[in-house]
Amino acid sequence: MNNDAVQAKWFRLFISWLTSSNSLEETAKTCGVSPRTLQRRFTPFWLIQPPRSVDKQRIYDQVFIDGTYFNAKCLVVAADSTHVINWFWCTKESSWSYTRLLDPLAPPQLVTCDGDSGGLKALHHLWPDTPVQRCIVHVKRNIQRATGLHPTSPMGKALRRLSFELLAVDNLDKAAEWIVKLQKFGTVFSTQLKARTYVKDVVQKTEMVAVW
Repeated sequence: MNNDAVQAKWFRLFISWLTSSNSLEETAKTCGVSPRTLQRRFTPFWLIQPPRSVDKQRIYDQVFIDGTYFNAKCLVVAADSTHVINWFWCTKESSWSYTRLLDPLAPPQLVTCDGDSGGLKALHHLWPDTPVQRCIVHVKRNIQRATGLHPTSPMGKALRRLSFELLAVDNLDKAAEWIVKLQKFGTVFSTQLKARTYVKDVVQKTEMVAVW
């Protein structure tokens, strides 16, 4: 069997596994190979681009962009409120990846993103005149990552409360009220917000504890 036929065989198996509910281990056992071997065989297929039709002339009111990771590979997606517009398989959310995703599309009226630096760089380069807004769900997640689910400090509790109130903002008046609360938060906790911890200080303290 030539190499093309072998690759075609493994590719058919890859598609079969991908569209089934079977685990990699179950599929490997059926094929009589180890999961590691099967994973190695499948690796090149993750980056194959499925054929798709992109409407290059349509101007969307709003486009959402985001990236999701699968098995150390990344899928960046552009969608409107009802369906996926375009996608691109890559290794990480870089400006190059987002440029490949967005380049076939016409500039929309508005873009919503999670604030990823690669996406913002691509947007600035490709669509410099298109307004960009942050996804408030991602903002809440970022805050939660910093405060934890159950913050104990007054500043952590106040910041987490602000993150929940942000999700309730659905008009300009509520947005203005939330911004005022955020400014008050910055005033009340200005001392803590200006505090900094430097690596050299942490290293020095660690060395002192070790000596003691």
